[in-house]
Amino acid sequence: KAQTKCTMSDAKKKAKREALQKEAEQRKAKKSLVAAANQVGDVLADFAPWRKYEGNGLDVEIECLTLSQLPQELRDSIFALVEKNMRPIYEASMGWNAKKKRREIFDDNARYIVAFNRSPSIRSGSLADAAMSLAGVCYFQFDIEDDRPVLYCYEIQLDSSVQGKGLGMFLMQLLEVIARKHKMECVMLTALKNNVGAVRFYKERLRYEVDSFSPDDAAFEILSKSVTPG
Repeated sequence: KAQTKCTMSDAKKKAKREALQKEAEQRKAKKSLVAAANQVGDVLADFAPWRKYEGNGLDVEIECLTLSQLPQELRDSIFALVEKNMRPIYEASMGWNAKKKRREIFDDNARYIVAFNRSPSIRSGSLADAAMSLAGVCYFQFDIEDDRPVLYCYEIQLDSSVQGKGLGMFLMQLLEVIARKHKMECVMLTALKNNVGAVRFYKERLRYEVDSFSPDDAAFEILSKSVTPG
């Protein structure tokens, strides 16, 4: 009987070791996926048709840039757009901190999907670039969240002149294509609860759901959408 107990104990220990080893290997594989995605220079290289959006009176050119590729003028325009759209919403919820927001936007690991308006007729003077105006921006990172490799969308902002014309849907679908290409499990994002229009857009139009990782008592919620096959 003593030998039987010892054999069962050894078997349990072995099973536990194997389970821990498997978990460690899975974590390593997930980190490798994120590291590989972060090594890619231009995530739009394989998606030429997604480099432009034409429809509803818009003629928009899409580029993917890293932080080092953003000239100061474009950084200033991006921040101005985010502040214009989001400052009132933040002030009514969590409070607006310009320095903190700027650090978040211009993180070293961030990628930027930048939409440039090629139609002079709707060019916004406040966001005018030397050649083209900024129509919108989406910045994101490949990361591990809640033990999952994800594409985390930190912000998507459109100039008022291009809102309601399908560009936001286009950019979010582009993020899903990029995430799937790099074998991420989902696209994840944070939405302020008082940003009712955005929450409705994500949940009703794009079918995002409140993630299990989302805190219960907060001014925001974390939404996610699986991009894995099946």
